[in-house]
Amino acid sequence: MKKIKSLFSKVLEFFKKIKVKEPKQKDYDYNTEIFNKLVDNKKITSQPYGVIVENTTDELIKNVLLFFANGQNDNNFDTDGNYNKNGIIISSLIPDISYMQIVKNFIFNKVDIELTYIVSENTRQLLVPFIFKHQNTNGNIMVKTIVPYFYPDQIQKNIIVNKESYFLDGNTSFIFNEIQPKTIVKIYFYPNI
Repeated sequence: MKKIKSLFSKVLEFFKKIKVKEPKQKDYDYNTEIFNKLVDNKKITSQPYGVIVENTTDELIKNVLLFFANGQNDNNFDTDGNYNKNGIIISSLIPDISYMQIVKNFIFNKVDIELTYIVSENTRQLLVPFIFKHQNTNGNIMVKTIVPYFYPDQIQKNIIVNKESYFLDGNTSFIFNEIQPKTIVKIYFYPNI
């Protein structure tokens, strides 16, 4: 029995001397220091919310409203979650996420937008002003008109990059003054990270 106790105490002392560390489990395989520097310098761009607006008619359509979740009629959404009214179809660019899901997300989440990309093969469409409009529950309305323009050194003529800051939530509208006939517009809203 003495031998067993002696052997057991030697084994315990051995394990005390060796500091066995459990392997750390990592969710992501990246260098944390580099990642934090990139985030601090804002070199990482967040994943955008992307939508497509399509005018399927031969007519110019004015005041096309995106989002405003608390004011849109759910009957205008089709079974795929696309908004379809008067020849305008609004759908999502995010795989497996519908436009309806994006709209409903803004009811519960206010998202600060720092960058907006508007893409269209119709250059006239790219220069159409759009309006950011927010109405709070007290009835106060805030309106900001954003006039897009091409940068002087810009080569691509099918993209407008807008760096105006605004936010999207359930009481916010993003309104195009007009959508040209038979035109498709893709809009990418980049959140502030």
